[in-house]
Order: sequence, then structure tokens, then C-alpha cells
Amino acid sequence: MDEYRLPPLFLGEVYRAAHLNGKSCFCPLVPPDRSVAFACEQTHARRQNGIACPTGGIFAIRECTILFWIYLTHRTPTQTDGPRTVLRKGTRTSILPHIYFEAGKSNKLRCDVSTKAGVIHVASSVELKVKKWTHIAVAIDCLGLRLFIDGNQNAQTRNSHVQSVLESNCEPFFLGQCPSGVAAVASGDPAKDDKFYAFDGYLLDCRFYLRKLTERAIHQYCLRCKPSDKKTAHCGVHIEFKSSDKEPTKRTQIALSQLRQQCSGEARAFNAKLWTPSMDNEVMELFEAAFAAQLKSELSAVWNEGNSGNENKIPTAATQLHIEPFSLTPESSLVAKYSRIQHFDGNVLKQRFLLLRMLNYKMERVFPLVDFSQVGVSWSLAARLCRLRSLIFSDLKQSPWRRVLASTATDRRTSVVVNRPRALRAKEQFAAGAVNENNNLKKTIFGQIYRVLNFIKPSNLRCSPNQRPWNVVFEGEGGTDAGGLFRESLSALGEDLMDHERVALFIKCPNSCGYGDNQEKLVANASMASSLHLSMWTFIGKLMGIAIRGRHYLNIDLPSIMWKPLVGQECDVYDLAEVDSLCAGIIDKLSDVEKAGITDENAFRQLIDCNFTTTASDGRQVTLKPSGERIAVTLANRREYVELLSKYRIHEFDTQIDAIRRGLATIVPISLLPLFTWRQLELMVCGKREIDVDLLRANTVYKDGVKATDKHVLFLWDVLKHEFNNAQRRNFVRFVWGQSRLPTKSEDFHERFGILSCHGKDNDLMLPVSHTCFFTLELPRYSSKDIMHKKLLYAINNCTAIDTDHMAQNVNWDED
Repeated sequence: MDEYRLPPLFLGEVYRAAHLNGKSCFCPLVPPDRSVAFACEQTHARRQNGIACPTGGIFAIRECTILFWIYLTHRTPTQTDGPRTVLRKGTRTSILPHIYFEAGKSNKLRCDVSTKAGVIHVASSVELKVKKWTHIAVAIDCLGLRLFIDGNQNAQTRNSHVQSVLESNCEPFFLGQCPSGVAAVASGDPAKDDKFYAFDGYLLDCRFYLRKLTERAIHQYCLRCKPSDKKTAHCGVHIEFKSSDKEPTKRTQIALSQLRQQCSGEARAFNAKLWTPSMDNEVMELFEAAFAAQLKSELSAVWNEGNSGNENKIPTAATQLHIEPFSLTPESSLVAKYSRIQHFDGNVLKQRFLLLRMLNYKMERVFPLVDFSQVGVSWSLAARLCRLRSLIFSDLKQSPWRRVLASTATDRRTSVVVNRPRALRAKEQFAAGAVNENNNLKKTIFGQIYRVLNFIKPSNLRCSPNQRPWNVVFEGEGGTDAGGLFRESLSALGEDLMDHERVALFIKCPNSCGYGDNQEKLVANASMASSLHLSMWTFIGKLMGIAIRGRHYLNIDLPSIMWKPLVGQECDVYDLAEVDSLCAGIIDKLSDVEKAGITDENAFRQLIDCNFTTTASDGRQVTLKPSGERIAVTLANRREYVELLSKYRIHEFDTQIDAIRRGLATIVPISLLPLFTWRQLELMVCGKREIDVDLLRANTVYKDGVKATDKHVLFLWDVLKHEFNNAQRRNFVRFVWGQSRLPTKSEDFHERFGILSCHGKDNDLMLPVSHTCFFTLELPRYSSKDIMHKKLLYAINNCTAIDTDHMAQNVNWDED
């Protein structure tokens, strides 16, 4: 797998970054064995030289911690007209951070940090004591700043702008007075460059960590590491370590033998033979989930913002590129959800994610310069980037993708009339042989919507997220479309497409006969290749594009052999095995008959006796070459048979897939699709098959006197999570929303699920009432969980479609 053979120099960079981010490792700014003196009157000649940033510009700083001991020598500080700097990282553009005392005679310590939305500040609540060593720690991440004095939190400032993250820089560190050319970020006034002063005192054991330390770790350091002389300061003062490690700076050193091993790609985190695209995808999902869980936990425990609605307080600008894996410790229960990677050591997983993050950091700079229209040219940069599609963060891919979608959206809306009784009657007549296949297709709900939408301008279907490209009128029914009828039409479209008996655009895969995997998957019906059928396949592509644009997920279930060609990936025998394991098994056996000891024609004929024909997925007999039905497969020509069989079966659905791709191209930018893996495309079109009850609960609001802690509300969540299976959960979502698949993440919820009170005399006799247009549920106050289970189950099984809200009108069931 050539796309995973990364350059040795890059692997060395990743290992160095992992080492610097690792446990107990830091960048030493002031050594622990001697203190460094500073004076406010420090001249230009005596200024400290800058200390290089440990990142070297190779990767960005997403969070950090600074620790140091400080000793102030003057009880009354020297009067200055500029800040007295302790430490500063950055010049004119950004600071990460600037720790200083304000101009004047105050000994209150301040810290400034640049974010994408501006500068945030934190100041100590008390003045630092003089003639005494004081320990200072500043922990910085996307949530805010926390200042610690002598191991205890003294002050904090929340980064409340949800679009803001740290403004990383690779500028050097300056201790004491800053050199010329460094301007205060707050003022940006070059005239004030020389009005930066040093403080009067000493620094000892100043450390810069590329990760955020916990409050416990900071407190433990203060207990473990003390200055040798607590009340006086001179250059001979050093840190007395209570631990056995007397030279912590040695931890920053890298052994040459280890570096060679990492650069050769032999380490488990970098070994190309150990990692597959699916495993890398699970690594990304694991740390994204761990990152979100940690932020929610800290919002509650550290920032006292409670658990309710935390998902809406996390900075939306904090993407996968802002995750620092070495600050996270995923819980074992979370790791267990990812079966492909759960056997790896936690440190290996962190290194792997860091590799992916650093690779994406480099790609981020290149993306704006890439012409993705050349993706079909094998030597182009676009094609080479797309070969790395499984290593590219979805957040990075989504940035250019969303820009193009936003610039091409029209948000027009077409009215569609659907006659559901007519569709039902047509299916019944088709099953009885009373109508032909084409007439049946035209009268299905899919066919009725196709006849309206397929022949309007495709630009009219290019909707924005959560916008509806059409309104639905169910003929003869009293519903008014405020969103619920539209979602119901999407559910009906999904049902028609998956109806392999009476619609049959998609049919069951050969594995459905009871062997192999994916027995529930459907594949395209290759015999449907007339001009009408190809036009319908094109419309299916348009529906997929609408699902991507508007996040209106289609409830369809297709295998990789249908998705891969849509993103420009080649299919192989493994994809064939997912839909026809018997055929794949034959190909495998014939490819290596020597391993079975077969060397003559008689033994070969006992293994297989067939001609140059095959059975297609729809049951048709297909000849693989002219007069193939009369040509026997022999030991001599078996390789030709394997080649022809593989080529036909792998490309069996190309005609239908090409039509789908043409439809997709009219709605979404098809040239950018090769950036995505087939699984990511499936997720954009279909959403997640599994209903995430926790996600739904996190995006629920309680109205009309209902509280989250009410007994009947707790019954509801308990039944959904522990007593319903996934099919019943999908029915519940369709009952309350009109659609059977939820958004994949909180920010995609256009409207939150609402639970209302249900007014009645005897709640235990009442059924729940849903309002699909408004995603709300009137929930009776059932007296027990058992009653809740029974009533809910009855409602979702018998009311999955939107019934008539008024008296039904006379409807012609047969008219075209």
C-alpha cells in the first residue's frame, strides 16, 4: 500500500513531536540547577537571547502549560510606563503567551494569549509576595486560561467565543525584557517597542509543556520540587527534587537508535503493514470522541457550566487538527467500541493520531493551491492527495467542500403532489401481474417524485443545509408541509428504493441466499438499463446529492462495490466477496490451484467443471467471451477465465453507477468527491444506521412544564436505550420526525427534539402524540416503564407514516 509509505524525515518529525508531547517531557527555558537574574534597568546589551520554539514550525501548538519559580527582589517595584515582562512567546502577530506585571507599581501577575477571535487575559487575584520563591503555572487550551499560584488555582478566564481557538506561532521565547521589534498585541503600536521592561527578580526551573497539565499534576510538582533556599535568591539556588530523577531535562533527549527505528517505519505506530484505512478511521473517531468527552467534562468540573447543553459551548473551530492526543486518556469502555484498534497500546494510538494530525497540518497549507479538476490525471498533485484520502481528516476535506456547496446553493423549492393510495394500488397490481414493470415504476412514490423533479433544472435542487428543495402535498390527505411531510417523502423514497420485489431498482445481493457477509445489502439491478431506467438511476444520483447538501439522509443500505466507483476508488475481489462470496471463492481457488497440489487436467476437472459463463447478481446467465457457453475452463486457460470473471463481476454495475454519478455531478462538485473514502460518502448520503440515543438526548429540549428529571421522561430514555433494538429506535425517530436517521453530530441538528406534556384524565390509557413538522412529542405521564414500553411500541409500529389530519377526500387511485 504505497500511499502509507511516508518519508523517513517526516516520521522522524512525528517521533520528535511525540517525544516532546510525551509523559514528563517538556522544553526547558530556565534550568533547574541554577536561577537566572533579571533587572528592570536591563540594557539592550544584557537582554536574554530568544529561545527557539520546540515545534520548529513543523506542527501547531494547540494547548500548553508554563511552569516556573519566580522571586521578586523589590518590595516596591520600579515605576515603569510599560509592562514588566516575565516571559513572552511571539512577536507582533500573536502571543502564546505573554506573562508580565502591568506598568506601574503593582505586583499582580497577568497573562495574555492570542486566539482566532482576539486576545484573552487573566490576572492574579493577589499581588505576588516579595523576598519569597513563588511557583506559577499557566494552563492554556481552547476553553480558556487558568492561573495557578503555589499549586492552587488563583484565577481563570473562559474563552467564551465558540468560533475561537488558540493562535499558534513558532516564534521564540523571550525571558525578561523583550528585544526591539516586539509590539504589544493589544495596542499594536510600534512606537512602544522600546517600552518593554524586565521584572526585578529571578526565575528558576521554567518549563514549557506542549500539552495541558491537570491541576493535580501541577500540585504534585509543587510538593515534589522546591528551591534549595526558599527565602533568598542568588544564582546558586537550585531545585531540590524529592523524586529519584535528579535531572529531568534528560527526558527531553532522544536516543539515536530509537530515532533510526522510528524513521525506518518499524515502530508499531508507523508500520505501514499494520494499518488499514478502516483502522486509521477508528483512530480519528476515538480521539475525536475522547476530546469531546474531555471538553464536556471540563466545562462542568472546571468552568462550572453544568452538564446541560455543554455540546453547544464547545468551540466549533476546534477541529480534529486541534486535538492534542497526549492530553487525552480515552476510557477503556470507549476504546472497546473500536474493535480494529482496541488491541493497541494507548501510547501507540496517540502516536498514530499525532502522525495523522501532523500530516494534515502540512496538507492544510497545500489544499488552497490544488486544482482538483485534475484528479483524473495520475501524476497530478490532486490525484496524489486523493490517494491519501483515508489519512486526511474529514474536517480538512469538508472545508473546500462546504465552500463550493455554499457558493452554488440556490434554495429554490418545487411543489410535488404525491398520491400514496395510487402507489400502493400499483404495487399490488404489479405483484398480481396486472401491470407491467415500467407502469408500476411510474406510479410508485419514487416514480411520482421522479416525474416532477428529474425534469426541472438541477440548480433548483441545490439546497443549503437543512433547507427543503421541495414541498409535498399528499393528495387526498389533510397534512400541510412544514417539514414533516417532506421528511416523510424522503422515508418513502428510501422504502421504495429498498423494495427489491415490487420496485426492483435494487435487488438482494447473492450473499442473501445464506452465505457470506452483508446478506442484507442490496445491489443495482443490472438488467434495468433502458433509457427510462438510466434516467431513474440518474435521478437516484440527484437524490444522493440532495441528501449530501441538505443533510436529508436516505435510508438505503448498499455495499462498497456500489460506493467506491462514485469516489473514484477501484473495486477488487474483496468488494466482490462482500456481495458474492461464492464467486470470490472460485476466483481465489483458481488463482492458486498449485497450492492445492493440482497439476493435471483430471484433478482440475474434479475441482471445477464449468464453461466461460457466469451467473449475474440478477440471476441471468452471461457469457464471458464469444461462444463462451461451449468453451470449458481447463488448467491451461483458467487464468483467462479468472481475469474475465473478475472483470465482469467487479464491473457488473458500471452502467447504473455511471448514471448515478452523472446525477450526483449535477448537484454536488463531483471533482472533490475523490477526497472522501467510500465510507465517508455513505455517511454523507445515508447518515448512521444506528440511532445514537445519547446524541438525541443531548439535543432535546423540555417544554410545557416537562423537566428532564421527570419520572416519565426517564422512563422514555431508559426504554429507548436499553429495551428497544435499533430497528425500533429508527421507527421511533420516524414517528416523531418523519425520517428514520438522525443527524450525525450535534451541530447538524437544525431543530432540537422537543418533549411536551400530554393533557388527559388517565395518562396510562393514552398514546403518545407526535408533531413531525416540529420534531416534538406529547408524552403522557405513564405510571410505569412497562406501560411506557407498550404504548410507545404500539404507536411507532402502527403510526410510522403521517396519516390524514382531516377527512380524506375522493382520490383517483388509477389515474396517471
